[in-house]
Amino acid sequence: MRKQGTTVIAAGAISGNVLAGDPIEFPETASKVKMMAAASAVGVVGSARAGTRIYMTESAISQANRFPIEPDDRFVQDVARAGQRLGLEFRNPTAGPLTVYWAVDLDPIG
Repeated sequence: MRKQGTTVIAAGAISGNVLAGDPIEFPETASKVKMMAAASAVGVVGSARAGTRIYMTESAISQANRFPIEPDDRFVQDVARAGQRLGLEFRNPTAGPLTVYWAVDLDPIG
């Protein structure tokens, strides 16, 4: 299953968890998870987690200005347990709004 979207982040703002409220936020079964993102310009930083595991904190993401592609824009590839909360958020420290294109792939195990 793939979930993808775009998020416009105002200057100096944080997106919050872009997966919040979506069924993909809490996988029903153990799943292989891949998280990817690309921004419309330089400056956006991202954070990613699954449960208490932190994969990335305030790290630069691709500035390819398009939906992310494999493997160029992937920054997480791991296994999430059933019910483990997935989190993906972005911060824009620049002086203008920027767009983030993101995607999460879940592949159930078993």
